[in-house]
Amino acid sequence: MRALHRLEFVKELRREAHISALQACKKAPPRLPLALSDRKWPQNPGKPQVARPQTFVGLNKQSSLLPEPGTAKDVVKVSRLIKRADFLRLAKGRRYAAPGLVLQMQASPATASELRVGFTATKKLGNAVVRNRVKRRLREVARAVMPGYATNGCDYVLIAREATSKRLYAALIEDLKLALLKVHGSHPKKVETV
Repeated sequence: MRALHRLEFVKELRREAHISALQACKKAPPRLPLALSDRKWPQNPGKPQVARPQTFVGLNKQSSLLPEPGTAKDVVKVSRLIKRADFLRLAKGRRYAAPGLVLQMQASPATASELRVGFTATKKLGNAVVRNRVKRRLREVARAVMPGYATNGCDYVLIAREATSKRLYAALIEDLKLALLKVHGSHPKKVETV
């Protein structure tokens, strides 16, 4: 009987309700005195002393690479392809392989006023970080080129190649323009140099 009473007493002591919420002592001083601490970083981090404007870092818009605002055929709504059946259907359509990307095209069975684009990066390109970077580059190139050069009522798939990650942005834009012209049956005009 006595052992059972003692066991209940021990269980009662272990409950969290009996633990004090107050700290035993105040915060201990830092181990290093202020003179020996790092002088670059303030001891009390807060707002920076001098507010400086942040500069924008990103792609520079070059007017020769992007289509002029008035050259787009119509205001085109660009949406994404996400269903596997659409990608499989486009694999049977027309295609053109440029040095930086592969373009697949087929007429859209759904709507004639909408332009749909899908993006693919296979695992042989690298890990997920590399594949996501390559798809971001393809999305930006498609955003810049598709409204001016693509045809309404068509579906497109841009497939990344190994050179896509290292190729210049201007070269990727030229690759997509050439691929769109080739897929639609138009041949680009050669520029003669004198």
